[in-house]
Amino acid sequence: MTATMVWQYTANPPIFNDFTGSAERLENGNTVVAFTRKGIVDEVRPDGSLLARATIESAPGKIATPYRVTRIKSLYSYARP
Repeated sequence: MTATMVWQYTANPPIFNDFTGSAERLENGNTVVAFTRKGIVDEVRPDGSLLARATIESAPGKIATPYRVTRIKSLYSYARP
């Protein structure tokens, strides 16, 4: 039973997320990394460079702390399940 690291991402500046969070590899090779305790979601290219960053708020100025984040392909068009 051996685990092998195949990819890693470190935010710049580094973000300490004490527990919870998620990572989702997308079809295009990018990865969505959620630092949920900080309310920060990054989309990262395969080379580790930051493509986009979002902050999740439950109200203006109040950081939300979801358990997990999942990217939805589109909120504006129908996609057959």
